[in-house]
Amino acid sequence: MRAAAMTLTSTRGFIAILLSVAVVQGQDGWGVTYTSTQICALKGSTVYMNCTYTSPVNAKITKTFWFTKSDGKFLDLKEDSNYNSRVTYICDAKNCSLKIIELKEMDSTQYKFRIISPQKLYFGPPGVNLSVIDRPHLQVHVSRSSCYSGDTCVQVELRCQSSCPLPDNYKYIWFKNMDTFQSDTSSYSTNISSEDKISCAVKGYETFRSPPVYAPSVPTITHNSSGEISEGSSVTLTCSSDANPPVTKYTWYKNNGNTDQQPVSAKNPLVFESIQSSDSGEYYCKAENKLQETTSKYIVINVKSSSTSVVAGVTVAILLLIILITVFFLFRRKRASKKSADSEVEPQSGEKVFVSPQCPPSPKPPQKQDSLHYAAVDFSLNQANPVYSNTGAPRHQKPQSQPIFCEYSSVTFHNNSSD
Repeated sequence: MRAAAMTLTSTRGFIAILLSVAVVQGQDGWGVTYTSTQICALKGSTVYMNCTYTSPVNAKITKTFWFTKSDGKFLDLKEDSNYNSRVTYICDAKNCSLKIIELKEMDSTQYKFRIISPQKLYFGPPGVNLSVIDRPHLQVHVSRSSCYSGDTCVQVELRCQSSCPLPDNYKYIWFKNMDTFQSDTSSYSTNISSEDKISCAVKGYETFRSPPVYAPSVPTITHNSSGEISEGSSVTLTCSSDANPPVTKYTWYKNNGNTDQQPVSAKNPLVFESIQSSDSGEYYCKAENKLQETTSKYIVINVKSSSTSVVAGVTVAILLLIILITVFFLFRRKRASKKSADSEVEPQSGEKVFVSPQCPPSPKPPQKQDSLHYAAVDFSLNQANPVYSNTGAPRHQKPQSQPIFCEYSSVTFHNNSSD
Protein backbone atom coordinates (compact mmCIF):
# COMPACT_ATOMS: atom_id res chain seq x y z
CA MET A 1 0.00 0.00 0.00
CA ARG A 2 2.82 2.37 0.84
CA ALA A 3 4.60 1.70 -2.45
CA ALA A 4 1.40 2.36 -4.41
CA ALA A 5 0.90 5.68 -2.64
CA MET A 6 4.45 6.70 -3.43
CA THR A 7 3.99 5.80 -7.09
CA LEU A 8 0.80 7.88 -7.33
CA THR A 9 2.47 10.91 -5.75
CA SER A 10 5.44 10.55 -8.06
CA THR A 11 3.14 10.33 -11.07
CA ARG A 12 1.33 13.55 -10.20
CA GLY A 13 4.61 15.34 -9.83
CA PHE A 14 5.76 14.20 -13.27
CA ILE A 15 2.50 15.45 -14.82
CA ALA A 16 3.19 18.97 -13.64
CA ILE A 17 6.75 18.83 -14.96
CA LEU A 18 5.75 17.33 -18.29
CA LEU A 19 3.41 20.19 -18.97
CA SER A 20 6.17 22.72 -18.49
CA VAL A 21 9.25 21.09 -20.11
CA ALA A 22 9.84 19.10 -23.30
CA VAL A 23 11.98 16.29 -21.85
CA VAL A 24 11.78 14.50 -18.51
CA GLN A 25 14.95 12.83 -17.25
CA GLY A 26 14.33 9.95 -14.86
CA GLN A 27 16.48 8.78 -11.99
CA ASP A 28 19.95 7.46 -12.94
CA GLY A 29 19.48 8.50 -16.57
CA TRP A 30 16.23 6.57 -17.14
CA GLY A 31 13.23 8.50 -18.44
CA VAL A 32 10.25 8.66 -20.82
CA THR A 33 8.75 11.73 -22.48
CA TYR A 34 5.25 11.59 -23.98
CA THR A 35 4.34 13.92 -26.81
CA SER A 36 0.85 14.31 -25.32
CA THR A 37 -0.52 13.15 -22.00
CA GLN A 38 -4.20 13.69 -22.93
CA ILE A 39 -5.70 12.36 -26.16
CA CYS A 40 -9.32 12.28 -27.29
CA ALA A 41 -10.27 9.99 -30.19
CA LEU A 42 -13.43 9.00 -32.00
CA LYS A 43 -14.92 5.53 -31.86
CA GLY A 44 -13.85 3.47 -34.88
CA SER A 45 -10.92 5.74 -35.72
CA THR A 46 -7.12 5.26 -35.41
CA VAL A 47 -4.94 6.85 -32.75
CA TYR A 48 -1.17 7.31 -32.33
CA MET A 49 0.64 7.71 -28.99
CA ASN A 50 4.21 8.91 -29.25
CA CYS A 51 7.06 8.80 -26.73
CA THR A 52 10.83 9.23 -26.51
CA TYR A 53 12.90 7.42 -23.87
CA THR A 54 16.40 7.77 -22.42
CA SER A 55 18.73 5.29 -20.69
CA PRO A 56 22.31 5.24 -19.30
CA VAL A 57 25.08 4.99 -21.88
CA ASN A 58 26.20 1.48 -20.87
CA ALA A 59 22.67 0.13 -20.33
CA LYS A 60 21.62 -2.83 -22.42
CA ILE A 61 17.92 -2.71 -23.35
CA THR A 62 16.37 -6.08 -24.01
CA LYS A 63 12.71 -5.14 -24.59
CA THR A 64 10.35 -2.17 -24.82
CA PHE A 65 6.56 -2.26 -24.98
CA TRP A 66 3.31 -0.47 -24.09
CA PHE A 67 0.91 -1.65 -21.39
CA THR A 68 -2.23 -0.53 -19.58
CA LYS A 69 -2.21 -2.56 -16.34
CA SER A 70 0.23 -1.96 -13.50
CA ASP A 71 -0.88 -4.77 -11.17
CA GLY A 72 2.57 -6.35 -11.37
CA LYS A 73 1.96 -8.22 -14.63
CA PHE A 74 2.84 -5.40 -17.05
CA LEU A 75 1.21 -7.25 -19.94
CA ASP A 76 2.38 -6.27 -23.40
CA LEU A 77 -0.56 -4.86 -25.40
CA LYS A 78 0.33 -7.14 -28.33
CA GLU A 79 -0.39 -10.07 -26.05
CA ASP A 80 -3.55 -8.60 -24.56
CA SER A 81 -6.64 -10.40 -25.92
CA ASN A 82 -8.70 -7.18 -25.63
CA TYR A 83 -6.66 -5.67 -28.45
CA ASN A 84 -6.08 -8.74 -30.63
CA SER A 85 -4.40 -7.52 -33.83
CA ARG A 86 -5.42 -3.87 -33.40
CA VAL A 87 -2.06 -2.80 -31.89
CA THR A 88 1.15 -1.88 -33.78
CA TYR A 89 4.49 -0.51 -32.49
CA ILE A 90 6.49 1.92 -34.62
CA CYS A 91 9.90 2.23 -33.02
CA ASP A 92 13.37 3.39 -34.06
CA ALA A 93 16.36 4.43 -31.96
CA LYS A 94 14.95 6.10 -28.84
CA ASN A 95 11.44 6.74 -30.23
CA CYS A 96 8.47 4.42 -29.99
CA SER A 97 4.88 5.05 -31.04
CA LEU A 98 1.75 3.03 -30.27
CA LYS A 99 -0.88 2.69 -33.02
CA ILE A 100 -4.39 1.43 -32.21
CA ILE A 101 -6.97 0.98 -34.93
CA GLU A 102 -10.74 0.51 -34.79
CA LEU A 103 -10.98 2.18 -31.42
CA LYS A 104 -13.62 1.05 -28.95
CA GLU A 105 -15.03 2.94 -25.99
CA MET A 106 -13.52 0.26 -23.72
CA ASP A 107 -10.08 1.43 -24.93
CA SER A 108 -10.45 4.56 -22.78
CA THR A 109 -7.71 4.16 -20.16
CA GLN A 110 -4.12 5.17 -19.33
CA TYR A 111 -1.23 3.85 -21.47
CA LYS A 112 2.43 3.70 -20.34
CA PHE A 113 5.77 2.73 -21.89
CA ARG A 114 8.02 0.12 -20.22
CA ILE A 115 11.77 -0.53 -20.61
CA ILE A 116 13.38 -3.84 -19.64
CA SER A 117 17.16 -4.06 -19.03
CA PRO A 118 19.39 -6.36 -16.95
CA GLN A 119 20.26 -3.31 -14.88
CA LYS A 120 16.75 -1.80 -14.57
CA LEU A 121 13.04 -2.49 -15.01
CA TYR A 122 11.60 0.93 -15.72
CA PHE A 123 8.24 2.31 -16.83
CA GLY A 124 7.77 5.95 -17.55
CA PRO A 125 5.11 7.96 -15.76
CA PRO A 126 2.73 9.71 -16.17
CA GLY A 127 1.61 7.93 -19.37
CA VAL A 128 -1.10 8.91 -21.85
CA ASN A 129 -4.79 9.19 -20.91
CA LEU A 130 -6.95 8.13 -23.87
CA SER A 131 -10.65 9.04 -24.09
CA VAL A 132 -12.69 7.35 -26.82
CA ILE A 133 -15.99 9.08 -27.64
CA ASP A 134 -18.77 8.00 -30.00
CA ARG A 135 -19.26 11.47 -31.50
CA PRO A 136 -17.27 14.72 -31.62
CA HIS A 137 -18.39 17.62 -29.46
CA LEU A 138 -17.14 20.62 -31.42
CA GLN A 139 -17.18 24.36 -31.02
CA VAL A 140 -15.93 27.16 -33.27
CA HIS A 141 -13.61 29.46 -31.38
CA VAL A 142 -13.16 33.03 -32.65
CA SER A 143 -9.65 34.08 -31.72
CA ARG A 144 -9.53 37.59 -33.20
CA SER A 145 -10.96 40.05 -35.72
CA SER A 146 -8.88 42.76 -37.29
CA CYS A 147 -11.30 45.51 -38.31
CA TYR A 148 -14.75 46.47 -39.56
CA SER A 149 -15.55 47.54 -43.10
CA GLY A 150 -19.18 48.38 -43.78
CA ASP A 151 -21.21 45.28 -42.95
CA THR A 152 -18.25 42.92 -43.40
CA CYS A 153 -15.79 41.89 -40.70
CA VAL A 154 -12.33 41.44 -42.28
CA GLN A 155 -10.05 38.47 -41.58
CA VAL A 156 -11.63 36.66 -38.66
CA GLU A 157 -9.55 33.73 -37.44
CA LEU A 158 -11.62 30.65 -36.59
CA ARG A 159 -10.58 27.38 -34.95
CA CYS A 160 -12.61 24.15 -34.69
CA GLN A 161 -12.11 22.76 -31.20
CA SER A 162 -13.35 19.61 -29.47
CA SER A 163 -14.48 19.24 -25.87
CA CYS A 164 -11.40 17.02 -25.50
CA PRO A 165 -8.31 17.46 -27.72
CA LEU A 166 -8.43 15.40 -30.92
CA PRO A 167 -5.20 14.16 -32.54
CA ASP A 168 -3.63 16.26 -35.28
CA ASN A 169 -4.23 13.57 -37.93
CA TYR A 170 -7.97 14.33 -38.03
CA LYS A 171 -9.33 16.24 -41.04
CA TYR A 172 -12.00 18.91 -40.77
CA ILE A 173 -14.77 20.35 -42.96
CA TRP A 174 -16.08 23.92 -42.70
CA PHE A 175 -19.61 25.02 -43.59
CA LYS A 176 -20.91 28.47 -44.47
CA ASN A 177 -24.73 28.67 -44.40
CA MET A 178 -24.88 24.84 -44.67
CA ASP A 179 -22.61 24.77 -47.76
CA THR A 180 -19.08 23.31 -47.68
CA PHE A 181 -16.42 25.90 -48.47
CA GLN A 182 -13.23 24.76 -46.71
CA SER A 183 -11.64 21.38 -45.93
CA ASP A 184 -8.84 19.62 -44.03
CA THR A 185 -7.53 22.26 -41.62
CA SER A 186 -8.88 22.84 -38.11
CA SER A 187 -8.39 26.61 -38.37
CA TYR A 188 -8.47 29.33 -41.01
CA SER A 189 -9.00 33.04 -41.59
CA THR A 190 -11.87 34.39 -43.65
CA ASN A 191 -14.22 37.30 -44.26
CA ILE A 192 -17.67 36.98 -42.68
CA SER A 193 -20.68 39.08 -43.64
CA SER A 194 -23.59 39.87 -41.36
CA GLU A 195 -25.65 37.05 -42.91
CA ASP A 196 -23.05 34.27 -42.64
CA LYS A 197 -23.30 31.34 -40.24
CA ILE A 198 -20.12 29.26 -39.89
CA SER A 199 -19.85 25.73 -38.46
CA CYS A 200 -17.35 22.85 -38.59
CA ALA A 201 -17.25 19.04 -38.43
CA VAL A 202 -14.70 16.23 -38.41
CA LYS A 203 -14.31 14.56 -41.78
CA GLY A 204 -16.27 11.34 -41.78
CA TYR A 205 -18.55 12.68 -39.01
CA GLU A 206 -20.26 15.44 -40.98
CA THR A 207 -23.61 14.88 -39.24
CA PHE A 208 -22.07 16.00 -35.94
CA ARG A 209 -21.48 19.66 -36.66
CA SER A 210 -20.58 22.38 -34.24
CA PRO A 211 -23.10 25.10 -33.34
CA PRO A 212 -22.74 27.91 -35.91
CA VAL A 213 -21.11 31.23 -35.13
CA TYR A 214 -22.71 34.42 -36.49
CA ALA A 215 -22.84 38.16 -36.07
CA PRO A 216 -25.48 39.79 -33.81
CA SER A 217 -28.99 39.96 -35.22
CA VAL A 218 -30.68 43.37 -35.56
CA PRO A 219 -31.16 44.43 -31.93
CA THR A 220 -34.63 45.03 -30.50
CA ILE A 221 -35.40 47.77 -27.97
CA THR A 222 -37.98 47.41 -25.21
CA HIS A 223 -38.98 49.92 -22.52
CA ASN A 224 -40.92 49.68 -19.27
CA SER A 225 -43.21 52.70 -19.86
CA SER A 226 -46.65 52.38 -21.38
CA GLY A 227 -48.45 55.35 -22.88
CA GLU A 228 -47.45 58.91 -22.07
CA ILE A 229 -44.10 59.55 -20.33
CA SER A 230 -44.14 62.36 -17.74
CA GLU A 231 -41.20 64.31 -16.40
CA GLY A 232 -39.66 62.83 -13.28
CA SER A 233 -40.74 59.27 -14.03
CA SER A 234 -38.31 56.34 -14.30
CA VAL A 235 -37.74 54.93 -17.80
CA THR A 236 -35.63 51.88 -18.70
CA LEU A 237 -34.55 51.03 -22.28
CA THR A 238 -33.25 47.49 -22.91
CA CYS A 239 -31.30 46.40 -26.01
CA SER A 240 -31.19 42.69 -26.89
CA SER A 241 -29.71 40.70 -29.76
CA ASP A 242 -29.08 37.05 -30.65
CA ALA A 243 -25.45 36.22 -31.44
CA ASN A 244 -22.83 33.46 -31.20
CA PRO A 245 -20.39 34.17 -29.65
CA PRO A 246 -22.69 36.12 -27.32
CA VAL A 247 -22.82 39.91 -27.49
CA THR A 248 -19.94 41.35 -25.50
CA LYS A 249 -20.85 45.04 -25.74
CA TYR A 250 -23.97 47.18 -26.09
CA THR A 251 -23.69 50.90 -26.89
CA TRP A 252 -26.52 53.49 -26.78
CA TYR A 253 -26.81 56.52 -29.07
CA LYS A 254 -29.16 59.51 -29.38
CA ASN A 255 -29.80 60.83 -32.86
CA ASN A 256 -28.53 64.42 -33.03
CA GLY A 257 -28.98 64.87 -36.76
CA ASN A 258 -25.25 64.60 -37.48
CA THR A 259 -23.30 61.83 -39.17
CA ASP A 260 -20.93 61.66 -36.20
CA GLN A 261 -23.07 60.19 -33.43
CA GLN A 262 -21.58 60.25 -29.94
CA PRO A 263 -22.48 57.36 -27.60
CA VAL A 264 -24.85 58.13 -24.76
CA SER A 265 -24.01 55.11 -22.63
CA ALA A 266 -22.10 51.81 -22.79
CA LYS A 267 -24.37 50.23 -20.17
CA ASN A 268 -27.35 48.02 -20.92
CA PRO A 269 -30.09 48.64 -20.01
CA LEU A 270 -30.15 52.42 -20.36
CA VAL A 271 -31.89 53.80 -17.25
CA PHE A 272 -33.37 57.29 -16.73
CA GLU A 273 -34.02 57.57 -12.99
CA SER A 274 -35.85 60.90 -13.37
CA ILE A 275 -36.43 61.58 -17.06
CA GLN A 276 -36.70 65.19 -18.29
CA SER A 277 -38.28 66.77 -21.35
CA SER A 278 -34.75 67.44 -22.65
CA ASP A 279 -34.27 63.66 -22.86
CA SER A 280 -36.89 63.43 -25.61
CA GLY A 281 -35.58 62.21 -28.95
CA GLU A 282 -34.67 59.19 -31.08
CA TYR A 283 -32.55 56.48 -29.48
CA TYR A 284 -30.86 53.40 -30.96
CA CYS A 285 -28.31 50.82 -29.83
CA LYS A 286 -25.46 48.74 -31.26
CA ALA A 287 -24.70 45.12 -30.37
CA GLU A 288 -21.16 43.79 -30.84
CA ASN A 289 -19.45 40.41 -30.58
CA LYS A 290 -16.08 39.12 -31.83
CA LEU A 291 -17.43 38.88 -35.38
CA GLN A 292 -19.26 42.14 -35.99
CA GLU A 293 -21.50 44.93 -34.71
CA THR A 294 -25.14 45.50 -35.68
CA THR A 295 -27.34 48.60 -35.27
CA SER A 296 -30.97 48.63 -34.15
CA LYS A 297 -33.86 50.73 -35.44
CA TYR A 298 -34.83 54.04 -33.79
CA ILE A 299 -37.21 54.30 -30.87
CA VAL A 300 -38.87 57.68 -30.17
CA ILE A 301 -39.06 58.90 -26.57
CA ASN A 302 -41.50 61.81 -26.02
CA VAL A 303 -41.47 63.26 -22.51
CA LYS A 304 -44.34 65.55 -21.40
CA SER A 305 -43.09 68.53 -19.40
CA SER A 306 -44.59 69.30 -15.98
CA SER A 307 -46.02 72.69 -17.17
CA THR A 308 -47.88 70.98 -19.98
CA SER A 309 -49.26 68.48 -17.51
CA VAL A 310 -50.51 71.28 -15.21
CA VAL A 311 -52.26 73.10 -18.08
CA ALA A 312 -53.83 69.85 -19.21
CA GLY A 313 -55.01 69.16 -15.66
CA VAL A 314 -56.57 72.63 -15.27
CA THR A 315 -58.33 72.29 -18.63
CA VAL A 316 -59.82 68.97 -17.63
CA ALA A 317 -60.97 70.39 -14.29
CA ILE A 318 -62.73 73.33 -15.98
CA LEU A 319 -64.50 71.03 -18.42
CA LEU A 320 -65.69 68.84 -15.56
CA LEU A 321 -66.97 71.90 -13.67
CA ILE A 322 -68.94 73.11 -16.71
CA ILE A 323 -70.48 69.67 -17.12
CA LEU A 324 -71.50 69.56 -13.44
CA ILE A 325 -73.11 73.01 -13.58
CA THR A 326 -75.03 72.11 -16.73
CA VAL A 327 -76.32 68.91 -15.18
CA PHE A 328 -77.36 70.80 -12.03
CA PHE A 329 -79.46 73.37 -13.93
CA LEU A 330 -81.06 70.71 -16.07
CA PHE A 331 -82.03 68.85 -12.93
CA ARG A 332 -83.51 72.00 -11.36
CA ARG A 333 -85.50 72.72 -14.47
CA LYS A 334 -86.87 69.18 -14.63
CA ARG A 335 -87.82 69.30 -10.96
CA ALA A 336 -89.69 72.63 -11.37
CA SER A 337 -91.64 71.22 -14.34
CA LYS A 338 -92.61 68.20 -12.27
CA LYS A 339 -93.94 70.38 -9.42
CA SER A 340 -96.03 72.48 -11.85
CA ALA A 341 -97.60 69.31 -13.29
CA ASP A 342 -98.36 67.95 -9.83
CA SER A 343 -100.31 71.16 -8.87
CA GLU A 344 -102.96 70.53 -11.60
CA VAL A 345 -104.63 67.54 -9.93
CA GLU A 346 -108.27 66.65 -10.57
CA PRO A 347 -110.60 67.96 -7.74
CA GLN A 348 -112.47 65.43 -5.59
CA SER A 349 -116.01 65.80 -4.25
CA GLY A 350 -116.23 68.11 -1.26
CA GLU A 351 -112.65 69.49 -1.66
CA LYS A 352 -111.45 72.99 -2.41
CA VAL A 353 -109.35 73.53 -5.47
CA PHE A 354 -106.19 75.62 -5.34
CA VAL A 355 -105.99 77.74 -8.44
CA SER A 356 -103.33 80.18 -9.42
CA PRO A 357 -104.83 83.68 -9.36
CA GLN A 358 -103.09 84.62 -12.58
CA CYS A 359 -104.57 81.93 -14.91
CA PRO A 360 -107.92 80.65 -13.70
CA PRO A 361 -108.55 77.13 -14.94
CA SER A 362 -111.66 76.14 -16.75
CA PRO A 363 -114.01 74.14 -14.51
CA LYS A 364 -114.59 70.54 -15.47
CA PRO A 365 -118.12 69.20 -16.12
CA PRO A 366 -119.93 67.74 -13.10
CA GLN A 367 -120.04 64.01 -12.52
CA LYS A 368 -123.24 62.10 -13.21
CA GLN A 369 -123.92 61.05 -9.62
CA ASP A 370 -123.79 64.58 -8.25
CA SER A 371 -125.23 67.93 -9.36
CA LEU A 372 -122.52 70.56 -9.12
CA HIS A 373 -123.24 74.28 -9.40
CA TYR A 374 -120.62 76.94 -9.51
CA ALA A 375 -121.01 80.51 -8.33
CA ALA A 376 -118.71 83.21 -9.49
CA VAL A 377 -118.29 86.48 -7.67
CA ASP A 378 -116.29 89.27 -9.27
CA PHE A 379 -114.81 91.98 -7.17
CA SER A 380 -113.64 94.98 -9.04
CA LEU A 381 -111.73 97.93 -7.77
CA ASN A 382 -114.14 100.09 -9.72
CA GLN A 383 -117.18 100.56 -7.47
CA ALA A 384 -119.34 101.46 -10.43
CA ASN A 385 -119.28 97.87 -11.71
CA PRO A 386 -122.24 95.83 -10.45
CA VAL A 387 -121.99 92.79 -8.31
CA TYR A 388 -123.71 89.76 -9.70
CA SER A 389 -123.93 86.06 -9.32
CA ASN A 390 -125.03 83.23 -11.45
CA THR A 391 -125.40 79.49 -11.29
CA GLY A 392 -123.78 78.76 -14.58
CA ALA A 393 -120.21 78.32 -15.58
CA PRO A 394 -118.09 81.38 -14.97
CA ARG A 395 -117.45 83.60 -17.96
CA HIS A 396 -114.06 85.00 -18.71
CA GLN A 397 -113.93 88.73 -18.49
CA LYS A 398 -112.08 90.90 -20.90
CA PRO A 399 -108.83 92.26 -19.67
CA GLN A 400 -109.23 95.41 -17.58
CA SER A 401 -106.85 98.24 -17.23
CA GLN A 402 -106.73 97.45 -13.53
CA PRO A 403 -105.71 94.01 -12.10
CA ILE A 404 -108.58 91.68 -11.31
CA PHE A 405 -108.50 89.28 -8.36
CA CYS A 406 -110.42 86.10 -8.91
CA GLU A 407 -111.53 83.70 -6.23
CA TYR A 408 -113.44 80.51 -6.78
CA SER A 409 -115.38 78.47 -4.35
CA SER A 410 -116.65 74.97 -4.80
CA VAL A 411 -120.16 74.22 -3.46
CA THR A 412 -121.66 70.76 -3.50
CA PHE A 413 -125.47 70.29 -3.47
CA HIS A 414 -126.95 66.97 -2.53
CA ASN A 415 -130.51 66.08 -3.73
CA ASN A 416 -132.71 64.86 -0.82
CA SER A 417 -135.42 62.38 -1.82
CA SER A 418 -137.80 63.73 0.90
CA ASP A 419 -138.22 67.14 -0.82
